[in-house]
Amino acid sequence: MADEHYYAGAKIPFDFELDTAVDNIVINAVKYPSIVIAKYSYPAKEGYTTLTKVGNTYSGVLLDTDTRDITSGKLQLEAKTWIGNSWAPIGIIPISAIISNTVGHEEKW
Repeated sequence: MADEHYYAGAKIPFDFELDTAVDNIVINAVKYPSIVIAKYSYPAKEGYTTLTKVGNTYSGVLLDTDTRDITSGKLQLEAKTWIGNSWAPIGIIPISAIISNTVGHEEKW
């Protein structure tokens, strides 16, 4: 998924694979460096879109409504799991660069 380019307003499917499955995970889609545009979780949590889990892989889709207002920028997935009594980061995956969908205008990274 890294280094792919998508147009603003695109649906972007993603997979987040871990070495070992966890029982509780949240994944935020973040417009770099710090704007959260969508939230996902496994298992289901209020205010989050539920991820699909198969083995060690968690899957979801960034919707066109999530990406339509991004004229340009880098996106990444930031995953956390519950360890002890707090959320702990377990990985970051850069998933794309968004380019403008305006006819005749394109911003590249």
